[in-house]
Order: sequence, then structure tokens, then C-alpha cells
Amino acid sequence: MSPQQIYQFTDDLDRFGPDLSLWPADRLGDASRLLATSATARALLDDAVRIAGRLARPAPEVSALKARILAAARAGGQAMRDNVVPFRARPIVTRAGMALAASLVFGLFVGWTGMISDPLSNSGGDDLDGSTIQALIVGDNYDS
Repeated sequence: MSPQQIYQFTDDLDRFGPDLSLWPADRLGDASRLLATSATARALLDDAVRIAGRLARPAPEVSALKARILAAARAGGQAMRDNVVPFRARPIVTRAGMALAASLVFGLFVGWTGMISDPLSNSGGDDLDGSTIQALIVGDNYDS
């Protein structure tokens, strides 16, 4: 029995299930030989049979548990609603919306009329030549 054989048997068990009658003939022969010689393989098969049996059982009755959960949720929801402080959001939202709309209209007006020039463009500050701007950037002092 090699680890590779155990790995292959485990893989086949996962693929074909614990019912060996459902296995393909070529894999069944290898599995039968391994089961005859390996206690590990027999334990793996027993575990798979036990798990398959548990999975085949019907699910437990949970209607009483479901009813208790729903009742607790309803009671908790009512308690939350009882503790909520009423908040009149409509006047605040209306004022905020009107302020936002007014700032948008003002921004469009200022941009369209050109009241404020773009600080990154060359259109503003035509009295400065390139060397003066370069000197300001580098930090040279031309006043002294």
C-alpha cells in the first residue's frame, strides 16, 4: 500500500461514492485489492458510508424553531421602532438641494462669463515673462 494508492482511492471515493457497485470496473478492481490489504482504506470507506447515511436521512423538523425566530424578529423590530426618534428630513434635504442647485447655477454663470480666470493658464498674469516665473519657481531673489 503506497500513499499514491490511498490518494487515488480517496479521490475515487469522492467521485463515485461509497457504494462500490456504482464504481467503474477498472477502478473497482484496484479498490478491492487495496481494501483487502489496507486498514486505512477500510476506515476511509467506513467513514464515507457513515457520512452518506447521514446525508440520506431526512432533514429535522424546524418549523417550531422557525416560528420562534420569526417571533423574536418581530418583537425586536417593534422594540426598534419604539425607540426611533422622528426626524423631519424633508426641510433639511430641500434646503440642501436648493443650496446645491444655486451653487451649480452660480458656478456655470462664473465660468461662462469668465469672471474668474483659470490660474493654471497663461492668460492670467501677462505682465510676467517666463524668466521671472522661472526665478520664482527656483527661488532666486531678483530684488537684491
